[in-house]
Amino acid sequence: MPSVSAMLNEPSHKIRISLGFDLVDVGLLAALTLVIICRLAWLIAYFRRMGKRSFKALHVEVFPHAGETAEEKTERNEAFFAVTVRQESTLLVVGSIVLATWAVLFTTLKTEPSSDVSPLTRNLLLASSVTLMIARTFFRSAGKEISFIGTEGATAIGYSAFALALASILADLFSLCGTILALIIAACLVVRELMEARELVRSYQ
Repeated sequence: MPSVSAMLNEPSHKIRISLGFDLVDVGLLAALTLVIICRLAWLIAYFRRMGKRSFKALHVEVFPHAGETAEEKTERNEAFFAVTVRQESTLLVVGSIVLATWAVLFTTLKTEPSSDVSPLTRNLLLASSVTLMIARTFFRSAGKEISFIGTEGATAIGYSAFALALASILADLFSLCGTILALIIAACLVVRELMEARELVRSYQ
């Protein structure tokens, strides 16, 4: 059994082998899976509420205000439309940044420190970029509630994948300490997502 000091100085992949399985990979992928499940739960709650009108309903129809005039309804819808337009810009900008990060790691695979980065890290970065950049391909009807939910879900999943990729880098480069930090980040991410998903699902019931 290696000493603690020896483990701290060894590459993280050697520590993972000594544990008998890839603890970091399992933890990070489990965290991402839970994020996806939470966002799907939000979407399902919306479908259950709106039924056949799920793909056509506007936000102002999903959450009507008692005594609201037609003018106020129009203003509220325009404000929500502006939110969905800003979503698209954010997704494209962040997705491009993540893609550039992945490209740098991919093109420097044989040089340090990129050579110490695990395939999971690179895959999480690529998954994050793809999720963020193609979200509007499927959810393109600005102002529709379904597009808002889908885009928000893609944003949460993409950001989570990016955060988990950074956590994976910590495990790749800083051995045991990095592994512990990576798992803590994954756990905090899951707790935060569960809290938010609970409120979102309740708001659509």
